[in-house]
Amino acid sequence: MYVEVTPHGSFKQGYTELTTNITGYFGEKNVNFKAGKRMQSFDLKVPLMGYPRLFPFDNYDTLFEVYLKSGDKANEAPVPLHITIFGSVQTLDFHTAITRPNPDDHTVLFTIQTNRTAITVVFSIYIMTVMWCLAITISTLAFQIAVSRRQVPPGLLVSGVSMMFALPALRNAQPGIPSLGCASDALAFFWCIIIVAFCAVNNILLSVVRVEKKRKPAPEPEPAPESPRTKKRNSLIFPVVVADVEHAPAE
Repeated sequence: MYVEVTPHGSFKQGYTELTTNITGYFGEKNVNFKAGKRMQSFDLKVPLMGYPRLFPFDNYDTLFEVYLKSGDKANEAPVPLHITIFGSVQTLDFHTAITRPNPDDHTVLFTIQTNRTAITVVFSIYIMTVMWCLAITISTLAFQIAVSRRQVPPGLLVSGVSMMFALPALRNAQPGIPSLGCASDALAFFWCIIIVAFCAVNNILLSVVRVEKKRKPAPEPEPAPESPRTKKRNSLIFPVVVADVEHAPAE
């Protein structure tokens, strides 16, 4: 949290210089502002009470108090406060509540509730749905190969291996997701990576086991040689008559 402090009224001289010493208590941090100098801005670390493993349905609560006093230890006096909070963080929504437990000492108690934006939750659910669709698709292909003995091209066999490497990148595309083990992983990623890995091994293994060797076609049998008797039976005999012209009777 970035804190910017500006004096007003009787505590201000010049542009932003102080007229007296002021000590500020911001949660567990104490800051001293010297008289005659500008009040410097600073970063404040505040505790977040929540459970990040519930992503994308996680929320956090922050509780801290702010108190300012002026003068030295001998004559301390509370300083009235006017506080404005701006929250602008991607994927997060902030809801603040300010209470004054003791109006006399001007102590301000902050309660800040932080949760994921609606678009972050919707997009995370969409990513989980896509992972489940990929897992169902590859499992359907594995069922067809195992039961229906479907023949698939080699390019389709490696689709399961490609999905195994694509799922972690798809999981990390969710904005603001913590390390492995959150609710999003338990709902989709862990189950989908197990299904995809099993189906990828099943598809490749069955394709290797069921390979059929291509056999050479058997040569055609040669026709048996014909016997002389068969040739004689199949041949045609034409009788030829030769007449003797010299002894032919004269007419």
